[in-house]
Amino acid sequence: MNDRPPTKPTNDTVGLVLSVIDDPGELHALVPAWRALLLATPGSCAYQSPEWVLGWYDEVGQRDRLHVVVIHRAAELVGVAPFVIARLRLVPRPVEVVITAATEPGDYGDPLLAPGFIDGSVALLVDHLHDLARSPGRAVAVRRIDEEGSFHRRLRELDDVDVVETSAIASPVTRFDAWDDPADEIERRAAKLKLPKNLRKLGRDLGEVSIETSTAVAPGLERMAAMHLARFGADDAPNLLQRPRSMALVRNSLEALDATGEARMCRLSAGDTVAALELGHNIGSRWVGQAAGFDPVAGKYRPGYLLVHGILLEAMREGAAEYDHGQGVQEYKTVWSNELRTLRSVVLTRKGVLGSTERFMQRCLASRRAHSLLAGEPRPPRSTVGRTE
Repeated sequence: MNDRPPTKPTNDTVGLVLSVIDDPGELHALVPAWRALLLATPGSCAYQSPEWVLGWYDEVGQRDRLHVVVIHRAAELVGVAPFVIARLRLVPRPVEVVITAATEPGDYGDPLLAPGFIDGSVALLVDHLHDLARSPGRAVAVRRIDEEGSFHRRLRELDDVDVVETSAIASPVTRFDAWDDPADEIERRAAKLKLPKNLRKLGRDLGEVSIETSTAVAPGLERMAAMHLARFGADDAPNLLQRPRSMALVRNSLEALDATGEARMCRLSAGDTVAALELGHNIGSRWVGQAAGFDPVAGKYRPGYLLVHGILLEAMREGAAEYDHGQGVQEYKTVWSNELRTLRSVVLTRKGVLGSTERFMQRCLASRRAHSLLAGEPRPPRSTVGRTE
């Protein structure tokens, strides 16, 4: 029994109402308000968009139960935090795990919260997750949230449940306002890497060089998958674009974002050769990179560096405040960055032996999902984003 007293109204939470959506039709009907919130929130990203979350759910999430937390102030949507509830049946009494949705292929799992209502929304959301974690036979797995954000901080302040950090991953970020003259700084770093010289060699050897930052997503994904296969081999190529279901998931979600003008397939070409590709997306003033690849034939010209150099200049020209290079501290990212953003995953359970058992079962479920969630054949293609029926 949960005997924790309910959250008392404060200046932060007065007027805010939290509810849970567990019906797919109701979730699809939320899309217009969800998208309006996405576009009105500074610093939002595509991983918080309805296109990304619903693309994930329609492709691979239907084995679980929806548990999407929404927060309203009167009729205004001011918060969306998508979760699902998965069940592990390895014991006579199944264990349920409440998991941040759509983070298997995505970098960020922070809730989408409207400016001016962040503290109150976080208070309600954390209280809700706390109550779920106090329930017998249940764990709450909150994945890939910014360690500097108020959501992570409030989770860490809970003292009557166990809050266990399970992972920490860094994302290099280029914040243009951190430099007095960002264009000059970018060119200085490019010169230090000898990129102008490599660019001339690439053009001389393979043909005229061009950089495009908004090409069609689907053919770019197919070509990037082939690049990964050629570079790493079948056993070591990144799974995201090699398994049929995960490829379908990324393609469907990114094509939906492409239709809104927010997906960015960037391409470095030299003559007839596509030397490098980088997949990303931009919402408002934030551009986020997701995946990249290059043709091994062009490897000696440092095509990945050349392409990121071009993307940074274009992002700055379009008025982006930052370019987030995505998870991982590879040198081709960190050489351009001036900040590291750490993403934390935490698990909430009851205290004591029972909580330890629930955390163990959560790890078993996480392992199973990592191996099987995106395996198998994709679902038949269909367009569901914005569906209200």
